[in-house]
Amino acid sequence: MALFCIILFLIIGFVLLSCGAKFFCDSTLCILRKFNVNSAMVEIFLISIGTAAPDLVSAITAILENHPDIAIGNIVGSNFSNLALGFGIASLVTPFKCNKKMVWVEFPLLFSLTMFFAYCCFLGQITRYASAAFLATFGIYLLFSFLTLRKKSKNALDKTCTDEENFSVWSIKKSSLIFISSIVSLTIGAHFVVTSCYQISNFFKISETFIGFSLLALGTSAPEIFIVITAAKQRQYAICSGNIIGSNLLNLMLITGLCTSIHPLYFAKESFHVETCALIFITLTSWYIFATKNVFSRKCGLIFVMTYLLVVFLAHK
Repeated sequence: MALFCIILFLIIGFVLLSCGAKFFCDSTLCILRKFNVNSAMVEIFLISIGTAAPDLVSAITAILENHPDIAIGNIVGSNFSNLALGFGIASLVTPFKCNKKMVWVEFPLLFSLTMFFAYCCFLGQITRYASAAFLATFGIYLLFSFLTLRKKSKNALDKTCTDEENFSVWSIKKSSLIFISSIVSLTIGAHFVVTSCYQISNFFKISETFIGFSLLALGTSAPEIFIVITAAKQRQYAICSGNIIGSNLLNLMLITGLCTSIHPLYFAKESFHVETCALIFITLTSWYIFATKNVFSRKCGLIFVMTYLLVVFLAHK
């Protein structure tokens, strides 16, 4: 009965996180549009924050509740599952390509940040200096994205924006209430998820590192994975690669930066050896596939899914 209640609260927590992130994004965009703020860059930024919100709030909650291993495990596991399962399952639906900008700009940045993050994990600490480096990189990346968007035509920008009709019926009062409710939903959901993961760790006598890397990461990464699978079915190949890479960049630059600025993280050096090595391998392999073959085939997808299962098994051991 106790285990059933824990799992029930875990599921409720994931639902609250997912719904809270969606309504946070929608209500914020609606409020901005009511004040005639229609910048595509602002909308893309908020949508990115919306998809990253479950990971962000869960990681911050884990740190505040003194579970650093769950927080770091969630970040490593989210990035790993995004690449291994996101790319893997999407390519099993249909092989897809990656544009040159993604291959030669975003991927090198992602690999560099992954190596720096892994170096911090091998040291057993992520200090405020590392946090400043992550956040500074995020600021530069945001500025670069804004300058790139300004060169596009207005029609091209409109395609990246959310359909205005979805928000036109919301008044300022309703949008504000939904915004506040979404914050409450995210907070309560994150508390339920982190607490449930900690209790599951104790119940089965499994390390918090593994729970954060597997269960929590898979739950918070589910929205990105579902988006990629849907995009693959609709032959929207740019979304397949862009959503995963963008999400991983946000996890490293924004989530790690904000979390460690609140409180520096210290943990056992050997806690994340398997996980971080697997993350480096999967990131480098993804980059190599797109840079050389430019097509993520079904064979590669099957290998990635099997790699995910193998790494989770090894991490458990």
